[in-house]
Amino acid sequence: MGENYDPEEFDPSNYEFIQDPYEWYSALRKKDPVHFVESTGSFWITRYNDVSAALSGGRFGNHSVLSGSGEPVLDEARQIWSRTMLYSDPPDHTRLRSLVNKAFIPRVVENLRPNILAISSNLMETIDSSDRFDLMEAYAAPFPALVIAELLGVDPSFRERFKDWSNDIIKGMDGTLPSDDLRKSQNASLALASYFTELIEEKKRRPGMDLVSQLIDAREKDSMLDPVELLGMCLLLLVAGHETTTNLIGNGFYSLLRDRSKMIELDQDRSLMHSAIEEMLRFESPVQRISRTAFEEVNFAGIEIHRGSVISAVVGSANRDPEKFPAPQSLNLRRKENEHLAFGKGIHFCLGSPLARLEASIAFNALLDGFHGARLEGKAEWNRNTVMRGLKKLEISL
Repeated sequence: MGENYDPEEFDPSNYEFIQDPYEWYSALRKKDPVHFVESTGSFWITRYNDVSAALSGGRFGNHSVLSGSGEPVLDEARQIWSRTMLYSDPPDHTRLRSLVNKAFIPRVVENLRPNILAISSNLMETIDSSDRFDLMEAYAAPFPALVIAELLGVDPSFRERFKDWSNDIIKGMDGTLPSDDLRKSQNASLALASYFTELIEEKKRRPGMDLVSQLIDAREKDSMLDPVELLGMCLLLLVAGHETTTNLIGNGFYSLLRDRSKMIELDQDRSLMHSAIEEMLRFESPVQRISRTAFEEVNFAGIEIHRGSVISAVVGSANRDPEKFPAPQSLNLRRKENEHLAFGKGIHFCLGSPLARLEASIAFNALLDGFHGARLEGKAEWNRNTVMRGLKKLEISL
């Protein structure tokens, strides 16, 4: 793997890299495991042990990862995101996370199962499988969007708009894309913020059992969330709550379609579902890289990284590192030791991982029940994003 790839020629904006980054990851791990990428202004760290160390905290943090646009209106979006858990460090991060943590603990999430099953069942009934269809559009994208919409108390009829806004926001996190994408991302953040500003006012007048109402209540009782933090929390939960799970479902089912023996194996033995989902997370990680800022001088693989430098912990590479995972290029649904980093590590470990795992379990059971005889149609095309790995389309036929 990666023997014919020269790190000096590495260009993450290249179409071939977007479609299949794993040969490049292999070459970087072997030949240049701490590679500076000019377009992102960051050191891409690709070996498992280094990525794990970078995500564990202590020497790295998030507060200065975001960069401004220089335009006051658009920098308003940056200010909102900078006050979220995603871009904060302790003690702010600890305070913000504690406010929503109880909503995502496994016991509470398990209570959501009946509602999530109903959402999945209703979606499956709407799919016309008489001809080829796009599974991303028909199921993988709307399913998590509807789940998080119900949890937050937002109007599910807005899900297409949420999807468009989320896609644009996610693009803005990728420094390899044109500046127009950054502008579009910031505008999408402002549009979503405008929606939530109105929703928050409505929930103040007529609170419900939803998470937004709970966050408003927490702010007014304990003064723990200021208005910008409340707005940022809503944006983060909506975007993160469905974008990564959409990619987990799409990437996972695509991996099964590419190797029908694996699909048959899982279809015939659903007791493998837990280990299969963990393996899908490792094999085609929805989050490919996570940025951090060095709080002190750090040495990785003999390379000195100065205080204030930005690193990209390349999760997609770490999860394919042969030093950590035997036969990492193979999808092994029975893999027993699977300490993948798809949900991150340390204090920023994905808050919504219990919900994502539950949604994935329900989704894959539903897809296997309904489409276990599915065939892949055409060539897969991946979204042009080096941060989030997900399919534009997943066309299948029965």
